[in-house]
This record gives sequence, structure tokens and C-alpha cells, in this order.
Amino acid sequence: LYKTDYERSLSEISNNILWDRMEGRQRCAVMLQQPADFNNKNEWHNQFAWLKEHIEKYVRFFKKKISNI
Repeated sequence: LYKTDYERSLSEISNNILWDRMEGRQRCAVMLQQPADFNNKNEWHNQFAWLKEHIEKYVRFFKKKISNI
């Protein structure tokens, strides 16, 4: 997936997405992080909105690719 979809993932998910190819292993981690203070309840709405948006992008981008492996 890294070889074929890395560049597209930057535009379709986020340009901050990180791919850890875990060289020598049969797996890879694809991560996206956002700093957040979970103790600040005033920010929960924004944090959950960010999470929802990016989970949906991950699903749209990876679902068919992974099911075809």
C-alpha cells in the first residue's frame, strides 16, 4: 500500500499522515495525531469532530484496499 497509495493518502486523508513501514515485517502502521487536552471539556466537541472526520477519511481510503489484500 505504501508504494501505491502513499501520495494519495497525503491529499485524501491529511498531509500530516505518518506511515511506519516497519521494515522486515508484514505490517505497517498509518498514523495521524492531533495534540489535545482531554481534560478540557470545552474542547471535546472539536476533538470528537476532528476524530470523526479523520476516521471517515481512513475508512473511505483504506476499506476497499485492505479488503482486496
